[in-house]
Amino acid sequence: MKQILTFALLFGFGISLIAQTIVSTTPDNKKVILEEFTGVNCGFCPDGHKISNQLMATYPDELFAINIHQGYYAPTSPASINYTTTYGNAIGTQAGATSTFGYPCGSINRHQYTGSAMVMYRSDWSTYASTAIGESSPVNIAIDVDLDYDTREISIIVEVYYTATSTASTNKLNVAILQDWVKGPQIGSSANPTYVTQDGQYWHMHMFRDFITGQWGIEIPTTTVGTFWDSTFVYTVPATYGAIPVELPNLKVVAFVAEGQTEILTADEMAVPAAPLDASVSALSGLPTDICASSFIPTVTITNKGINTLTSLDIDYSLDGGTVQTFAWTGSLASGASADVILPSVPVSTSGSHSFEAATNNPNAGVDDNTLNDAFSGTFTSILSTINTPVTQNFTSTTFPPADWALSEVTPNGTNWARSAQGCFAAGSAYINWYNISSGIDDLMSYKMDFSALTNATLSFNYAYRQYSSSYSDKLQVDVSTNCGTSWTTLWTKSGAALATTTISSTAYTTVLASHWKFISVDLSAYDGQSEVMLRFRATSAYGNNLYLDDINISNNVGLNDNVAGSSLTVYPNPANDFTTVSINSASSNNAVVTIVNTIGEVVHNSSTWLNAGSNDLKINTENFDNGVYFIRVQTIDGIMNSSLVVGR
Repeated sequence: MKQILTFALLFGFGISLIAQTIVSTTPDNKKVILEEFTGVNCGFCPDGHKISNQLMATYPDELFAINIHQGYYAPTSPASINYTTTYGNAIGTQAGATSTFGYPCGSINRHQYTGSAMVMYRSDWSTYASTAIGESSPVNIAIDVDLDYDTREISIIVEVYYTATSTASTNKLNVAILQDWVKGPQIGSSANPTYVTQDGQYWHMHMFRDFITGQWGIEIPTTTVGTFWDSTFVYTVPATYGAIPVELPNLKVVAFVAEGQTEILTADEMAVPAAPLDASVSALSGLPTDICASSFIPTVTITNKGINTLTSLDIDYSLDGGTVQTFAWTGSLASGASADVILPSVPVSTSGSHSFEAATNNPNAGVDDNTLNDAFSGTFTSILSTINTPVTQNFTSTTFPPADWALSEVTPNGTNWARSAQGCFAAGSAYINWYNISSGIDDLMSYKMDFSALTNATLSFNYAYRQYSSSYSDKLQVDVSTNCGTSWTTLWTKSGAALATTTISSTAYTTVLASHWKFISVDLSAYDGQSEVMLRFRATSAYGNNLYLDDINISNNVGLNDNVAGSSLTVYPNPANDFTTVSINSASSNNAVVTIVNTIGEVVHNSSTWLNAGSNDLKINTENFDNGVYFIRVQTIDGIMNSSLVVGR
């Protein structure tokens, strides 16, 4: 007698081997279930996802991952990112998954291979998965899955056959529903870049959604050698799990046999059959690589992921969410096949960051059964205009990126330069959130600048950076291009301890003190007279801590005259021997950055100090300065004061 499950469980009985159809009767080793405990707010979980994907690729049809969102790192609000289930916390608790143990963690076949709990660190998964796959199993399992797309009913046949008598008195069958391609946020997503979406979101895979057989499964009546037992389940898929929409083609079924609620003996997995009509955009190419291009010709790769041959569809496309254009495609595309479609030229009329999206619609003049894979988007940066120098940017405006600057994600991961309220002299700076970027390269890029009228051009800026630890070497560099980004030359770069402007901290760097800011001057005189010069600040993450950038200035090398109304700057003794005094008469009370550079632009002194309105004397130790000429720069919110110093002994 077969067991049938609709909404209630009907317990079945063993039947003779004659009824067996799909399960093997030959003794086999265990198939592995990796229950991976994860969460949206877990920064290291994407690395765990990558490891589990690699294991499934290494052991196809032998290892199946179930990603269970539960515990401390799995938010339950807002509802749009609540990926938890009724069953997840009980599984995690039994396994020993806790925030103190560390996430992601996972169990291999619910067996206690190491330590005092079933869970183990992701670095151990490969070792113990290999161990489990080498162990013999007393039982084999096979499943077959069908789906009615009209009624949303999944029909599941499960067959088990015992090649040996189980040593446990109770064996239970568990049938789980998983969902792939669930789009949502994920901290640390750049550690698994394959699953970062074009808009910076994340594709969650193998996500546990439901147990058809309840928390710990249903009992298999007989577990002695030679026993065959089968069950049929009919399950109606809801439109959503909580607030999470369900796209039917992205579901799969995992079934496993366990000794009670632990010790999984073997497993099997099968995806639901493909939809009748499922057209997708699987790739997009042809976006501008020349950032000065005023037009481009995109190519869209369409893929037939449905069963029926595609003979027609519409490709809707738009730039920056503007007017949608439609390209009508006709042809013959068999199930699983792909084709490249060249779209008409798309004009680009403005500088800055742009997005381009293409989507399939109306396959075979019908309704697509899976809309999740219809659209594909890409981003690019366009620089069409030229700005005059001097250029000053202090990020006081809340608009970001500011006018005449653009952002570029070299390695898309959904994070880039952003504006912070922290600032050196006034509120506002650009910052890069390396604390939450496990890897990646992000650019803050100027528009083309006209250096025709500049002599002794100079770039200056202030920055602040704190290392996470001595082993984390985030990097900032300044690059220049005179051919619209075709090639770049690095003018200045620092990383790790050399980049740091304050002490190490493992907490997020969010408060910048005045003393943390460091002034940098970069010689641009080699580009004097050129009409199209671009600069970029390239941030390369090593998953360290945050960096702040402020007070960008591109101009002629400032002369030695005082340019702050109501203030004055004198230096004595001058020439100096072992010390000199910088005397500042300030028009107001504010913070100041004092920088001394030599004649080749090297910074030999950099400090921050508070100025009172009126007279202020700063004593500078010069005993380690080489003999020669130096330039002193005092920068305040009111402006910049400059003077010179001679050291001679």
